Amino acid sequence: MLVFSGRVVAQNTCSQPIGGCNYEVDTTGTPSFVSVHAVIVNTMTVQYYGPNDDGWISLQFNPDQYLVCTQGNGYWVQGIIAYNAYSNELLFTVQIWVPPPPCVIYPALIWQPQIPGEVSNVPWALVSGAVWYILYGMNSNGMISYVYEQVSVPNTNGPWTYVWNIPSQYSDYWFPSNVVWAGADVSYVIFNSGGSGTFYYCSGVNLYQGTLANNTAENSNVQYTQMFNQYTTCDMYQDFQT
Repeated sequence: MLVFSGRVVAQNTCSQPIGGCNYEVDTTGTPSFVSVHAVIVNTMTVQYYGPNDDGWISLQFNPDQYLVCTQGNGYWVQGIIAYNAYSNELLFTVQIWVPPPPCVIYPALIWQPQIPGEVSNVPWALVSGAVWYILYGMNSNGMISYVYEQVSVPNTNGPWTYVWNIPSQYSDYWFPSNVVWAGADVSYVIFNSGGSGTFYYCSGVNLYQGTLANNTAENSNVQYTQMFNQYTTCDMYQDFQT
C-alpha cells in the first residue's frame, strides 16, 4: 500500500532548503486558489531509493501543520502526485490527515479518494519538458473545496488530469504551504546530480516567500533556491536542482 505520511517533522528542524525542507508559499490575503507548476528543465534521474520507498517519487504540496492545528479545523489536506519507476505508473491522489500534536496524539488518515487516479505505461515522467501541476481551489469561505492535479510528459498521450472534490466535513482553510520532491512511505529518494527545474506559483492574490519549514516525513536531496518575483500573483518562481 502506498502511503504518504501525515507524520510531519517538527518545522524548526530546517536549516537549509533541501529535500523535505522548502520555503512555504504565503499570501497577502485570502486566496481563491493557489497552484504550482513543477517544470523539469534537465532530466532528473534516480541514484537510489530509501528503505520502504519501493520506487516511488512524489511531488507533495503540504500545509503548515502548526497553523492547521492552531488556526484551522485540524484537517491537514495533502495534494500528491507520484510516479513509480519500476511499474511506470503515475498516481494522483489527495489525503486528509488529522495531524500529530497539538491536534491529536497520533496522526490519522481520515479521507482519500476511494480509487486514486492511476495511469499505466508512462515512460520516465521526469524528463526535460515534463510538467507536474497541483492546484488548491477554495470556496467563498476560504475553505479548500477541490484539488486539481495534472501531469504532461513529452511524446506521450498526456496530459492526464484528475480533480478531487474535498468533502466539506473534512475541509480546512488554505494555509501557507511548501512544495517538495520526496519519496514515499516515510522514506526518501536520492537523485543523480544534473537534474533541474522550476516551480512556478500562481494565485488570485499576491504571493511571497514564507518560513523555511518541513511539512512532510518524506525526503530527497533536491535543493531549492529562494523565491523570485515575490508580491506578484502569478510571476513568483523558484528553481530546484539535484
